[in-house]
Amino acid sequence: MNISKGLLIGIVAGVLTSGALAFSHDFSQADAQMSMGGSSGGGMGHDSSSGSSMGGMMGGNPSKHGVWYAPGTIHEQCNMSGDMPPHYCEPYYKGMSSVVGVKISNVDPVDERTLRVTLKEISVASPGINQKISVSAGTGDLVGTAIINGGWSGTTTVDIPLKGMGHIYNHNSMPVHIFPITNG
Repeated sequence: MNISKGLLIGIVAGVLTSGALAFSHDFSQADAQMSMGGSSGGGMGHDSSSGSSMGGMMGGNPSKHGVWYAPGTIHEQCNMSGDMPPHYCEPYYKGMSSVVGVKISNVDPVDERTLRVTLKEISVASPGINQKISVSAGTGDLVGTAIINGGWSGTTTVDIPLKGMGHIYNHNSMPVHIFPITNG
């Protein structure tokens, strides 16, 4: 195969130029993240529903981990080495449901030891939730539980006081689980 020197130099120059552009793009992304205060964090009400691989097609920006986010969404920046304390980043909430027809739709902190959990009815065929539900949240040495009585439909909200050591900002993630309360 005969490749002229000019063509070979052109191909090498193109590869080097595209590599240099990609390299400078990575640094501009890192600089933007540093100026905003750190690396990506988040919570159930934040990125779990807004982080999407489709965001790149919508003009979003990649996070540190290659996930594309839609424009206008908020992603907490925290816990990078060199940031000034205090670090008050909300944990990532892991919502789990053991109740048929009900899901956790949102979790928000009320204060550093109280979470507000919103439950949503997902069954439209038989409206209304008529059973008691236990909502448990926490991790490690910080846990709490609240009871929601039956007789609601659509959405309902409950505050869960957490007891133990520390506060929610001490944790990277926190499970929130709902269970049916049975009488048997």
